[in-house]
Amino acid sequence: MGIIEYNKKGGQIRTKQTLRTEVRKTIRALIITLTTMIVILGGVFLALTTKSAEKGYSLEQLKLKNEELKTENNNLKAHLTDITSFSDLDENSQVKEMTTPQEESKTFVTKEDNEVK
Repeated sequence: MGIIEYNKKGGQIRTKQTLRTEVRKTIRALIITLTTMIVILGGVFLALTTKSAEKGYSLEQLKLKNEELKTENNNLKAHLTDITSFSDLDENSQVKEMTTPQEESKTFVTKEDNEVK
């Protein structure tokens, strides 16, 4: 039989660590992980809260604008009603310039309408 050659593979030589050292590394990793999670969740919370507050402010501004437009609409309706009221027709100079029709000359568009008395 031949001789079996045994070659060591290259790699790191592991040194043994005490339990205390492993516990410290684990605690440090947990603290880093928890701190990272708290910072990320805090940032997400602030972003969502800010967005919600911004939407509330925008909604309030739109409500105020809506109320202003309603008030302006009511004022314009009141002004339009005043302009088109019949009391103003008597004071209008164009109405005063109109002539009244003669009672005798009533002719209509169709012959049938003219025949009806």
